[in-house]
Amino acid sequence: MSKVFVNIGLSLDGYMAPEGMTMENWDKPEYKNWSAKWGALMGWALNQEYIRENLKLGPGGETGPVNDLLRSTTERIGANIMGKRMFDQGERGWPEEAPFHTAVYVLTHEKREPWVRPGGTTFYFINDGPERALELARESAGSRDIRIAGGADVIQQYLNMGVIDELEIALALVLFGTGRRLFENLREPLPQFRITGCLMVQPPHTCAMCVSEGGLTTGCSGRRPAAKLEGLAGDRIGDDNHERTGLAGVSFCGGHQ
Repeated sequence: MSKVFVNIGLSLDGYMAPEGMTMENWDKPEYKNWSAKWGALMGWALNQEYIRENLKLGPGGETGPVNDLLRSTTERIGANIMGKRMFDQGERGWPEEAPFHTAVYVLTHEKREPWVRPGGTTFYFINDGPERALELARESAGSRDIRIAGGADVIQQYLNMGVIDELEIALALVLFGTGRRLFENLREPLPQFRITGCLMVQPPHTCAMCVSEGGLTTGCSGRRPAAKLEGLAGDRIGDDNHERTGLAGVSFCGGHQ
């Protein structure tokens, strides 16, 4: 059975995006220094060979386990779901061949015909809510997985629905102080996750990622220790047919108890 997962970058204090990173300020990168903060959050990924290829940033880039992880994460995706804010920003920033190569379901109140891009990406604009978007994504993904791409409010909606099987979080050692925080607006019962694995990005990136590995916490590699996220470990969560796993701290797994 396919899984629903989140794969994002996060600041150490829990923000997905810095304050000021809005369409109104897209051409003003100096506003609240949002562009530099975003670069500090995601620069490690933009230095990877696979991401450079996918975003048409030119040749070069780092290879190794982090690059391999980014490639394998992308290859598992059969459909993406995102919010209108993320789409609007991407419409300005993505290359003509958008970097998804799947169906992408955009949650919006705006009525718009599907937008077909070169390379296999088609954006569908869904006015019927997150449940309908997920239903369509499951149909198009087949046996592959569904990524909830963002932004924070969209991920929160799916966390509240109890359908997120995995969180893959690249935790950058930067502090934003303000911005769009991931873990807000969540309802009881809160979803429960546990660490299942981690991969430390080499300095100077100082970012860690964790991946699901049979529900067992694995060791970390790299020249710095992984961030400690204590109190998350717990009993195996799930049912006989569909065990929920995920990642933290760099990576969590889990779901509603």
